[in-house]
Amino acid sequence: MGATYGLLVVFLMAICVPISAFLVFIVPALKDQGYLKNSVFLAVADFVVAWWWALLPFAVLFPAIFISRYFASRWSRIVEALNG
Repeated sequence: MGATYGLLVVFLMAICVPISAFLVFIVPALKDQGYLKNSVFLAVADFVVAWWWALLPFAVLFPAIFISRYFASRWSRIVEALNG
């Protein structure tokens, strides 16, 4: 679970923070000038901003499944390395 939360935090810091800054600081000025009227990116971003709480379980569940499957095949080597 720690690896899943770590992956989620890396995703949030590397992708969501710059996109949020773009949406807060740049998009309003571009909308006032008439740009970005039919932007798919803004539609998806508005959806994620409105429904982030509903998407959060999936953002934790799917990486947890994939990370668990990744570590499952390597678990004996991980334990041997920790035991020294």
